[in-house]
Amino acid sequence: MNIAIIPWDESLIKDIIFIPKSADYLDSHILLRKAFLDRGHDIHTIDMYENIEEVDCFLFFTLNYYWLHKLVKMGFENRMVYCSSEPDVVKPINSKKGYKRLLDIFPYIMTWNEDLVDNKRIFKRNIPYYFTKHFGNKNFKDRKLLVNMSSNKFSKQPKELYSERERIITFFERNYPDEFALYGPGWDKKKHPSYRGLAADKDKVYGDYKFALSLENTYGVKGYITEKIFDCFTSGIVPIYKGADNITDFVPKDCFIDYSEFNSLQELARYLTDMDEIKYNKYLNNISKLLDTDISVPFSSDTLCENIIYMLEKGHYNINVKYFVYLGILFRYWIECASGKWILLKKKLKKILVGKWANYANEKKGN
Repeated sequence: MNIAIIPWDESLIKDIIFIPKSADYLDSHILLRKAFLDRGHDIHTIDMYENIEEVDCFLFFTLNYYWLHKLVKMGFENRMVYCSSEPDVVKPINSKKGYKRLLDIFPYIMTWNEDLVDNKRIFKRNIPYYFTKHFGNKNFKDRKLLVNMSSNKFSKQPKELYSERERIITFFERNYPDEFALYGPGWDKKKHPSYRGLAADKDKVYGDYKFALSLENTYGVKGYITEKIFDCFTSGIVPIYKGADNITDFVPKDCFIDYSEFNSLQELARYLTDMDEIKYNKYLNNISKLLDTDISVPFSSDTLCENIIYMLEKGHYNINVKYFVYLGILFRYWIECASGKWILLKKKLKKILVGKWANYANEKKGN
């Protein structure tokens, strides 16, 4: 089979996600391609196929209306699969209600949300992670208390954790200003004086702290387990976690601090500051032992590859995209084209105006 990925970002064309950055570099995307090749299949970003008629499956990780319009117009709608990678707090369409709309366009959906999987049209997918252990060398006494690495985001969805994350950040930077740091895109240093910008090396930064805030973007769901907790494990820092209801199906309770068990931030702070080196090292030892088990299997690229193949082999549903649904796709495609042209036009106008202003300023200086 030939699999095509519809890139979720314009910068990811030309198979960039499958190209190693160095001779020994590996990540989940590179391993995913290897998994397909090992099984006699191939996978590329869609732009790499000269003839898209040879593609057996198109994986949409976002609603790209250009490719939706093109593939439906060509009659390839039964080869399209929507891969839900984010919760509805990030993308509202990735909800139970949203899936009903998506099933009018896609014959199949792949999702991490185990409560919605029916193995008929909605199939299980894992969120792959490449586990490599690289613990830091700093002693317990030399580490500061707490760090947070995340983007600054907002959502009106009821199960979002963005606001809770910011509440914790505000508490610790006010009460432990010398022991807390904030990293990630989108934060304002005027509002959050603990902000240190983007982390040049996540592993190194984590190695400078005892604990890391590890809140998923949402809670109260099954299966949404992302890199947030695993990055902590592989970097040798103890995570304070809240997110998936079934986290202990994969991660033993003695490997992380359960945020939900604390009645207040003051109580959490006391627990962290009172912890001695012996107890702390028990957490790290448990984490190290976990990384030496088969924890990687359910989150591996091989498992994702097998999930996709299973779905393609088991699924026999043929969809006929209704005319009014196609009109909606076409309308969205036109809107995106128009907005793209408007952005380009604004850039050109700005360039012209800046150039004219520079000429005018130079003429004035000459006079």
